[in-house]
Amino acid sequence: MSEYSLSLCLGSMLQLLALVSIAPSSEAVPSQLGPSHYQHKLAFSNEMIALYNYPIEGLGMGSQPIRILSVEDHPVFREGLSTIIASQPDMILVSQATNAIEALAEFRRLRPDVTLMDFRLPGTNGTDALIAIRGEYPHARIVMLTTSDSDGEIRRAMQAGASGYILKSMPKNELLGVIRTVHAGRRYLPPEVAARLSEHLGEDDLTDRELQVLRLIRDGYRNKQIADQLAIAETTVNFHIKNLVDKLQANDRTHAVTIAGQCFLRAGLAMRETIPSVTALAHCSKRMEKMLRPSRSF
Repeated sequence: MSEYSLSLCLGSMLQLLALVSIAPSSEAVPSQLGPSHYQHKLAFSNEMIALYNYPIEGLGMGSQPIRILSVEDHPVFREGLSTIIASQPDMILVSQATNAIEALAEFRRLRPDVTLMDFRLPGTNGTDALIAIRGEYPHARIVMLTTSDSDGEIRRAMQAGASGYILKSMPKNELLGVIRTVHAGRRYLPPEVAARLSEHLGEDDLTDRELQVLRLIRDGYRNKQIADQLAIAETTVNFHIKNLVDKLQANDRTHAVTIAGQCFLRAGLAMRETIPSVTALAHCSKRMEKMLRPSRSF
């Protein structure tokens, strides 16, 4: 069996496993899990599994080398990446950055084909840097690198437009395969991570950064002032506000603060550090709408 056939076979097996993983259990309540629930999860799982079937090394490589920007603050790992990339005839490391500000400046200057972004950077984190870059360059292909496989981190990065998410412990050949996959215009997630994420669709919480933005909106800050206060780009603030409005089922930024404030008060949190479940906040929103709805006269 050829390497390419083996890759296709692996993809079929993973799709079968995805179908099994999303099948309803005997304990599921039919009234709570309708057909659309499984269709959504099936579509998500199929997409995630498809991302895993990256091309075998040497297949479909273009004539021009893949231009790579590395954003990494740890010297040892940075040098390791440089050595690995230099060993590949179809890749070239065009620059290295150590923080989000340098990353944005180097991206503007060089427009790399693929960016390898450390999630935990000094100052602004990697996800905020990703949002800032994609705010200016929507087609930027950015792969997040981390030592953690936290589902929350992964969801936030992928929602922000990351082209892939990989652990720093990944073997060299797999890392190179991911770079080629992303350069070809496809996204990547390991199948085990994709399976976990498909089990938690719709269970996102408000992130620490979203809470910070929410508090500043409550305190009367405009978007530009929020950006200055948090030392992030205004496009990043806009992204977080959009997420807040979507998660809280609000009409606009002011409505989001109203919904969150009422729900926090009910929970006795007063918008402190504890991050509530967005499902609970949305439920609170619906309850508030019912309470405020004018009563019918008979």
